[in-house]
Amino acid sequence: MSVSPDGSVELRRSVWDRYMSEPRKLGQLGHASAVKDRGRVEGWRLSGIKRGSLGHSLGLRTGDIVVQVNGRRAGAVPTLLAIRKELRRTDRVDVVVRRGGATVRLSVRLS
Repeated sequence: MSVSPDGSVELRRSVWDRYMSEPRKLGQLGHASAVKDRGRVEGWRLSGIKRGSLGHSLGLRTGDIVVQVNGRRAGAVPTLLAIRKELRRTDRVDVVVRRGGATVRLSVRLS
């Protein structure tokens, strides 16, 4: 894993594929709980992101609220499952999180 000149994190494809193929491995990145507004899922609050973990290395932090992945709103579980399926075939992952009132954009390039 390395940081590219454009500020994105570069990650080996084989590492990404291991996480995408095994849902239990995704749980090792941390935990997510739905953030709702008027009963509608608006994003997913992350917890348990440990310093030095893959999630932390990718730029995620405990307390972040993931609101978008590759241009798609991170809504209810069926949407997340569809996004996960799409992420198996991509070379870049762009994530938008709300962090302490600010919008933060994270990018991961797969090589």
